[in-house]
Amino acid sequence: LTIINTYIPPQSVRPSHFTVSISDLLFNPNTILMGDLNAHDSLWHSNIQDARGEVLAVEIDDSDCGSLNLDSPTRLPNNSQPTSP
Repeated sequence: LTIINTYIPPQSVRPSHFTVSISDLLFNPNTILMGDLNAHDSLWHSNIQDARGEVLAVEIDDSDCGSLNLDSPTRLPNNSQPTSP
């Protein structure tokens, strides 16, 4: 079993040449991929959607992987809306 924890910086601090992709990580057998992707999509029950999240959701859909998030937030900030990383 391989466990991969990844971080993708927010779009506001990324280099201009940065392209988001996790596809290389999705085709390793017996792998759990988790992390802070700074992306939003309904696949992981986010009530916000953005282009980055859409790209990553398509990559996940095109693989044999899936999302294990439940339909409940895992981050409950005091001053903004809950999220499901």
